[in-house]
Amino acid sequence: MLRQALEHFARSGGGDFTAFLGMLADLPMEVSQIDRADQIAAELGQLLTAATINDPLFAGNGEPADPEQLLTPSAGKRARVSVISFIGLKRTRGPGSSASSRWPCSPGSSGTRRAAAR
Repeated sequence: MLRQALEHFARSGGGDFTAFLGMLADLPMEVSQIDRADQIAAELGQLLTAATINDPLFAGNGEPADPEQLLTPSAGKRARVSVISFIGLKRTRGPGSSASSRWPCSPGSSGTRRAAAR
């Protein structure tokens, strides 16, 4: 439904994100063959409006953060950047674990017990 709404919006002249949200609030019936598409579109429009209120950058407003400014240390200081990556870690399931996967280093996993025993 969202794809159909966006295609309709673009074909009928488009506009900015606010105009798209307005179109979602009053979606023409002929845009989608999905049951209750107009109600779904209105609800989705409200959710997207809330997202723009919480995060102005989401709507294209506001000033984006400059990485150079964020990563440049103060005079006389060194830059410190921490990166956490789970790439390469295998998910495991231990005896008695739930159906959800656990990371090897999660609390209560064997990886944590081995580290504590050292």
